[in-house]
Amino acid sequence: MKKFALALFLALCLPAASLALPLTSADIAKMVQDCPTLEEYRGAEPAVIWSRKQLYTQDPQGRAVKSTSYVILCGATARLGWLQDQLVAPNGGHIELEQAAIFDPGTAKLLHDLSYDRDELAEHGRLIVNFPKMDDVYVLVLSYRQVFAEPNVMEDIAWLGSEYPTWEGSVQIRIAKEQALDWESSTNAIPTIDVDETFRRYGWFYFKQPANRGMRGMLESSDPYVVFSLATGPATAVAMMHDLEERRWPDLPAKYVVGEGSSRDDVLKSIEKFWRSADRLPGRGTWRSARMIPAGGPWTTWESMYLLASWLQKQGWKAEVWFQHVLPQDRESISCAPALTHPVFLLGEPGAKKSWYYVPGQPGEPSKLPVSLRGKTLYAAGAKKLRRHSVGGTRLEKNRLSIAWDLDVDADCIVSGTVDIRVRNSWVETCESLADGRKDQIYSLFPGLEGWIDLDGDLDISPLGSQGFKLVLPVRARSGIEGQQGLMIGLPSIAPGPMMRLLDVGSSAVLKYPFVVEQSYRVQLPKGYRSMGAPLKMEQGSMVSSYTSQYRINQRKNQLEGEEKLIQSSMRVDVPYLDGFKRVIETWGTWKTTSLALMPAGRSK
Repeated sequence: MKKFALALFLALCLPAASLALPLTSADIAKMVQDCPTLEEYRGAEPAVIWSRKQLYTQDPQGRAVKSTSYVILCGATARLGWLQDQLVAPNGGHIELEQAAIFDPGTAKLLHDLSYDRDELAEHGRLIVNFPKMDDVYVLVLSYRQVFAEPNVMEDIAWLGSEYPTWEGSVQIRIAKEQALDWESSTNAIPTIDVDETFRRYGWFYFKQPANRGMRGMLESSDPYVVFSLATGPATAVAMMHDLEERRWPDLPAKYVVGEGSSRDDVLKSIEKFWRSADRLPGRGTWRSARMIPAGGPWTTWESMYLLASWLQKQGWKAEVWFQHVLPQDRESISCAPALTHPVFLLGEPGAKKSWYYVPGQPGEPSKLPVSLRGKTLYAAGAKKLRRHSVGGTRLEKNRLSIAWDLDVDADCIVSGTVDIRVRNSWVETCESLADGRKDQIYSLFPGLEGWIDLDGDLDISPLGSQGFKLVLPVRARSGIEGQQGLMIGLPSIAPGPMMRLLDVGSSAVLKYPFVVEQSYRVQLPKGYRSMGAPLKMEQGSMVSSYTSQYRINQRKNQLEGEEKLIQSSMRVDVPYLDGFKRVIETWGTWKTTSLALMPAGRSK
């Protein structure tokens, strides 16, 4: 594990940590003074989490209780669906709302106490809070408790990152003095430990955690977490898998079954149709007791995997569910079923001898190894222990993200055409949120698309052999002005979100993989106009990376052609090379500040 490069620190207390629930106007007034505004994030964030606390304790029966609280400064465009995904009762347990309220940051006054669906909570273990649509900046306070079923079992993975940047946060655990906690932090941070006559308390406190916005970071430390448990070994993970395998799952709803649902193509299309629907909840690491799952859905991601496996088996297929885990697993490993991630299928067609892995939501060739599994270790339930399979890796230099714009400009300043985005090898895992079918994640992964595309239709995603997938989107926008001398046209430019997050690196860093990003343009100019010139050739380099861009005017075709390319050749970026590394990334985006000047063809300059 590597040191957390983004100001993780330890402390016995933080200003917001002392606030007691429910929060009052006086608490909000103090936080308004102590915490940053949205403007301090250069307008790039529609929300900032002022405080996020995760507290684990035990009730008198020894059952684990997780208390979670958020205080979020939200702009009018802030999305809160990611919060809703977390509000699910644990298997055999229940969830309780402590506070859900909206405050005015200007006056600190309470505006609304938010309601929730009491029937859905009682019957299906989902806490559906009615988040309002606000026209101005507001403060959201949300706190809830999840009570687990098994006594003397306390294990979880506490993720430190969230959809929006976190100003300050904490993970705190309180257990009986005689109990022992096994833990591991992805940042190697050592917790504070306080022991009195009754309890043993552990605390991790962090500050200025960048947003993850549903995407996997490109640094080894991008997705920090703390894993902990009172036990070791695979028993709870194996028990979870067996429990879900042995349940009596309903058939896949008929509306998702393509054709007769028997051929391989029909089966895979049925899986994809269901996977991208609203009947699959995207929250990770969540499963409920059988009695709380509604017969007609929706189902959590893990529940969805076992429902699909059951349906496949009824069609005569072999279907097993395998997982990755954030930690290597053996009989001495920390026991933590919630730290299983990224479920995949091991499939075998009826009568076939060979089986193959399939990742729902990830386009690929059937029977070919999904690119996101290369170099990974997978686990499935055995009788009493986990079965294990290590998958071979891929050549690092093939980690390529390619963006190609094919555009036409007309005399009314309308720019239209397509953008072809090709995601290869390790980039597939970084862009995995597209597999959740959450279209809003496109703007986080590929900033610069806003205003250029229409997301009302289905996404056109198709496989690139065994390398990855491509996404083709129609483009249309009015982007320019007409002046006395001609037209000034603004062209679109994507700045990949995961790559731009690397600008937040503050010290030595290790990337998950070296990579190439390239963005090319073919722009057909309007009839009767010609370009006044193309951008000059640009080069920028550092000891670990390089950037080049080159554009030209094809006079015969009356087209602008060209591309920019960034190559990150080293996985390690040490402090002496950090400034150069950032300069190369900051150079990206020829058209983010440049316009294309056009003049009537018969006019001289």
